Amino acid sequence: MKQLEVSQPLRMFALWIAVSAALVGLDHAGWVRGMRGIAEAVLLPFERAVFQASDVVRSPFQTLRFWRSGTARIADLERQVAELTVDATRVMQLEEENAAMRKLLGAPLPPQWRFIPAPLVGRGEEIFLGVGTREGVLVGDVVVWGDVLVGTILQTSTRQSSVRLLTDPRSSLPVYLPSSGADGLLEGRFGSQMVLTQVLQSANLREDALVVTSGAFGPPRGLVVGKVREILTNETDVYQEAVVEPVVDFSYFITVFVVKEQ
Repeated sequence: MKQLEVSQPLRMFALWIAVSAALVGLDHAGWVRGMRGIAEAVLLPFERAVFQASDVVRSPFQTLRFWRSGTARIADLERQVAELTVDATRVMQLEEENAAMRKLLGAPLPPQWRFIPAPLVGRGEEIFLGVGTREGVLVGDVVVWGDVLVGTILQTSTRQSSVRLLTDPRSSLPVYLPSSGADGLLEGRFGSQMVLTQVLQSANLREDALVVTSGAFGPPRGLVVGKVREILTNETDVYQEAVVEPVVDFSYFITVFVVKEQ
């Protein structure tokens, strides 16, 4: 009888089946647990190293994603802060405009005057307004805050004007003191001071006396320019002189009015 020949692949397959069955039997019998513990003890450091390496690889991408999202959040917060700042500034402007308008309405000014609201856009030896010839502003126009004289328009363009203040050394206008009826001339000194000059010695000049425009030339009559702070001369001088201080602080203004006669 001829012996049955078994191919090499078939023998290997049968061998793996036998080994697998033997391992399963040994595992059920508890004999493989020791070998499994040894294998796990050997492989565990390698598994931990691989896991940590994967964290290191993932970390830059996670950081980049967080940085991008954090930057976006910061940009959004900065935008919100900017919007709130603009809103707060606009509220302050509206409050200032309302205060100036109330001051204007409460002042005893001629009804034929027309007033052009003018926001301040710059300060220095002169102040600069955000209105110009487009709104009808011309050189020489009077600028007021309520019944207080701020100055006169010095230069103007289509959208902007500059104002010569009463402290300008080139500024000179006739004034009088309602308390005594004395006349004088208000002159600017050093770009920071107003001086009342050419007041007769016979006139009653007192500190805290109100000084207003006389209307002889320049600005209309009755606009307040300040009050007497200090008398500079004595009885032997031909004329009396005094330092005049403003009745309001123009450095806080953000809106004034240009006067136009109807």
